[in-house]
Amino acid sequence: MKSYFIPSILGAAGLIFASASHSQAQATSANSILENVKIVTGTGKVIESGYIIWRNDKLDTIGEGSTTVEAGFTHYDGKGLIAYPGLIDAYCAAGVSAPPAAPAGGGIGGGAPRTGQQGRNGGARPATPAPTPFVWRKATDGLNMNSGGLSGLRANGFTAVNLISRGPLTPGEDVIIALSMGDKPDILKERSAVNINTQTRQGGYPSTLMGAYAFLRQSFYDGIDSRNHPPAKPDPKLEALATAAEGKIPALVSTGSLNDTKRAMRLGAEFKMKAVVVGGVGSEPLAKQFGTNGTGLILTGDWDPAAALYKDGAEFALASGRIELDADDAKGMITKARELVSKSNIPADKVLAALTSVPAKLLGVFDKMGSLETGKLANIVVTSGELLKDGTIKYVFVKGKSVSTTPVKTAADQRPQRIAADGINPVTITFDDADGDGGSDK
Repeated sequence: MKSYFIPSILGAAGLIFASASHSQAQATSANSILENVKIVTGTGKVIESGYIIWRNDKLDTIGEGSTTVEAGFTHYDGKGLIAYPGLIDAYCAAGVSAPPAAPAGGGIGGGAPRTGQQGRNGGARPATPAPTPFVWRKATDGLNMNSGGLSGLRANGFTAVNLISRGPLTPGEDVIIALSMGDKPDILKERSAVNINTQTRQGGYPSTLMGAYAFLRQSFYDGIDSRNHPPAKPDPKLEALATAAEGKIPALVSTGSLNDTKRAMRLGAEFKMKAVVVGGVGSEPLAKQFGTNGTGLILTGDWDPAAALYKDGAEFALASGRIELDADDAKGMITKARELVSKSNIPADKVLAALTSVPAKLLGVFDKMGSLETGKLANIVVTSGELLKDGTIKYVFVKGKSVSTTPVKTAADQRPQRIAADGINPVTITFDDADGDGGSDK
């Protein structure tokens, strides 16, 4: 046991510690100790009464019993409280802006927008807007760190998120950020994953499921080819796709049905990628394949498949995945997690893992977060009562600093807009629509 000296931070009622909703201006020293607390480490080990010491942004010591700390440390009395690893949203669109509208005179298929034509009444029809290009972007481009969704996640125990890029087919690269206080993103991992989907511009190329997967395959082959024949000017899209094809970062594949999931698995196997299925609708029959063949799973939406997936031994992460996520939606994620424990009979430690260690492993950052272990980031949630039962969050520490647990309310006109509002008007192809008329060709 290390020997430390406890600083004198005394008030009329004894040791003072910050309230659960203190402001950014009241943020305390990152060198801190949390004592007399029950510790759920997220590794399977639970310490009934112990302490956590962190220096700057890293966990320094986690132990049983009591200890003392040296001068300059902030003290938190955790008597009657429980400490958990900070939660991770593995597929988060809160605060992420839509890609820009197409520039005049260009887009998918090339050429300028069609001009108005004479109608039967002699008037000009409205000009056809230029198709929106496939824009490759970082998820942090245009990010609003003060969005109600991000503040709501932080208030409900989330300390890190994997921000997803938005757009059709190959929209860009994801970025993992810490939910620190401030206006600028606190980046933990650049290019954490690439996003792919079968969403396309309505009426544009590709307009069939076969065409969408042909486009995706060609995109990855182009990335691989760029390794052997580097372009004259570095291309972030090719670099990211090549990195995913080499298995160095995951490819997050959005799916909406069992067949979609099968296609995603085949695509991953074809390139030997770390494919991660996102959505999970209809994925239950494939439960035994998740985690065994290199394919990961992130459930978004209602999380309904979780019970059957757990019963069949599948490992999965739980995430928001919503564009219009606000503070109430973030709170609802905790409610849904609790319902999985109370109504689906999934053990609390498994649900906790789906929000901590599993997403950290899928995204390649388990060395930094996902459990309470020495050397990892001091991302900690402290509750009165059990987090996944009826507990109340008392503190949230992000990289060692106590942050506000008061969510920001987002006005309706400040919420992130759907991509259609920026001119894409997307459709998701879930069947092979060979003639592109939007109807099934079966």
